[in-house]
Amino acid sequence: MKEAYGALRVHLNTFRLLEEKTVPNLVDEFGWCAWDAFYLTVEPADVWHGMNEFTENGVPPRFLILDDGWQSINLDGENPDEDAKNFVLGGIQMTAGFTSLMNVRSLENTLAVPCWISMLFLKKQGFQANRENYGMKAFTRDLRKEFKGLDDVYVWHALCGAWGGVRLGSTHPNAKIISCKVSPGLDGTMKDLAVVKIVEGDPEYVSEEYGGRVKLAKAYYKGLTSSLSKNFGGSGLISSMQQCNDFFFLGTNQISMGRVSEDFWGQDPNGDPTGVYWLQGLHIVHCAYNTSRAISGGPIYVSDTEKSRFLSSLGC
Repeated sequence: MKEAYGALRVHLNTFRLLEEKTVPNLVDEFGWCAWDAFYLTVEPADVWHGMNEFTENGVPPRFLILDDGWQSINLDGENPDEDAKNFVLGGIQMTAGFTSLMNVRSLENTLAVPCWISMLFLKKQGFQANRENYGMKAFTRDLRKEFKGLDDVYVWHALCGAWGGVRLGSTHPNAKIISCKVSPGLDGTMKDLAVVKIVEGDPEYVSEEYGGRVKLAKAYYKGLTSSLSKNFGGSGLISSMQQCNDFFFLGTNQISMGRVSEDFWGQDPNGDPTGVYWLQGLHIVHCAYNTSRAISGGPIYVSDTEKSRFLSSLGC
């Protein structure tokens, strides 16, 4: 496999091998992914208390992953300046579109919905705020001040903005909705929740009118590569949910770490005969095949819930 990828590297010249790149520091660190703690109900105060609980118990996370649920999203037909309401568990958010990074809302709006407000700042300053003092920038700044060992804060972000793309009406460029046509190959494989919901939500699909999927993927990854070099030290990105040729052959010019397995479902360790939680075994098998380890070839993090804490993993 190594020789094969070396030959492809020379032939395609669209990606680089691992030994040519810098691996992020988090591969040797312990962290916390907040997905199972909050799902789509991400609140700044809850994240802060979670970090504080780990720290008080002697295991301060060196990196924090804020999964899906931190963005401003809403459904077609809703006011693009308001966040969608009552999104709690994963699934329904896949039909919604991205509207903003939650850092440009007015203070009145942000207090009404789950969003990034710097609670520490608001408490100290008596709710006097401007764009520098609330939102993601202020929140991450206060986290770093309070938790000195926190090196990095990662946030989940779809390549196209959100599961359902960018919400029409929330951006200046002209856009239109094109119904999704699932390829025969994908339609003939497992019925994945993400695919079903994305088709149901009729997101913005543009590849057919812009040269096809490969050409569009090249444009996406070229922009992502440039952004990584300019803004994130060249390698500060985890490629989650990227088990596809587009990623392997186009997205790995700068990216040096990607998830090597399917989602890990921890709710039922003994397996579910209905098939809902059948991915535990696949998770272990994929990790073993792709990294030669059954648990991980990369950093270890904890995904915390009230009922249990289980280890998940990344491979690099």
